[in-house]
Amino acid sequence: MFKGKELELKLSHITLAAQEWGVPGKPVLLATHGWLDNSNSFMPLVEFLNDYRVIAIDFPGHGFSQHRQTGYPLHLTDYVFDLEQVIEYLKQEYGIDKVNLLAHSFGGIISLLYASVFPQNVEKLIMLDILMPLFEMESNAKHRLQQSLIDHNAQANSDIKPKTYSSIETVAKVREKVTDLNYVNSKLIVSRNLRQTENGVVWRTDPKLKLTSAWRFSFQQVDSLIDHVEVPVFVIFGSRSKAQLQMNAFQIKFSSLVSEVVEGGHHIHMDNPKPVAEAVRSFIDQ
Repeated sequence: MFKGKELELKLSHITLAAQEWGVPGKPVLLATHGWLDNSNSFMPLVEFLNDYRVIAIDFPGHGFSQHRQTGYPLHLTDYVFDLEQVIEYLKQEYGIDKVNLLAHSFGGIISLLYASVFPQNVEKLIMLDILMPLFEMESNAKHRLQQSLIDHNAQANSDIKPKTYSSIETVAKVREKVTDLNYVNSKLIVSRNLRQTENGVVWRTDPKLKLTSAWRFSFQQVDSLIDHVEVPVFVIFGSRSKAQLQMNAFQIKFSSLVSEVVEGGHHIHMDNPKPVAEAVRSFIDQ
């Protein structure tokens, strides 16, 4: 595995970090990662995507990207705005009209919402082990807002210093125990989400990411947002993941939707990158 060329995307509202693999002239494949992950999560996959110029961003508060302003609650739709700004940046800097999107988990939700409202800017969308945005009963709105305010106030008034760990390896072992990632892939992700200090390593990830969101879409809102998605969509599910259960309920919402199951878990692109890359190439080249 090899690191990509480090990029700094200076957008109108925030500066994002990204990694780039491939050379000019090849089709651009814009990759968006999952919640609490970063662009390193695509490193195992890009080894098998030599036909493309892969650009993987770090979402705000992840990896090397800038955090949103202190005290500002995080909202799902903010990330759709981020993606819109990134795509407009790439259109200007790289001279392209459309992008292919390769999106895992949370990144898949954001990419689907964007592709639904701006299909003219997206050639094709490949989603990795995710299909639908999260939603909940509208009756939970009051409790969710209350808990979010409590969480944010507690964090704003806390004087607890960030926890220091002895090494990246220590953190990787912890993540391995609480997720379906193996040690190698856990270390790959956490190494970009940590920074070195005199006493060890601490998280560089925005701590607000772990707080309760102030709101979540209702089913009716999700149903409206993804109604008649025009962009061709390909979903690759991990065989050990429950995400594939979403297919039957929502397939009717897409003008063109196909899926495939590959051996692996939620991080299918890290668990089994070669067959995932083969499936991605086949879909894009159709």
